[in-house]
Amino acid sequence: ALIAQFAVWDERDIALKMICAAALLAVAVSAIGWGDAPGRKAVRALAIALFAFECFYVYAALFGGLMNTALFLLGGGVVLMGMAFALRHLTRKPGSAAAAPA
Repeated sequence: ALIAQFAVWDERDIALKMICAAALLAVAVSAIGWGDAPGRKAVRALAIALFAFECFYVYAALFGGLMNTALFLLGGGVVLMGMAFALRHLTRKPGSAAAAPA
């Protein structure tokens, strides 16, 4: 199944998305500069909002998959720690010093 996921990736599609994102960021930056002129405060505010939105979108697209992987590994670690604790607790001998209440 893992190989099938990589097989459906189209490199042209990824390149097109990257080019569009770069173009949109360039338009936003140039609009911020154009909106610096007197009487164009609304253009500048809209361009800053567009730039911020595009930065967050690119961040989410790049690191969203990594975040899912990190959460999966963190959850797996917590489950493994719980299993180790339960196994240690279940295999403890009744007469051992560690089993005595403190």
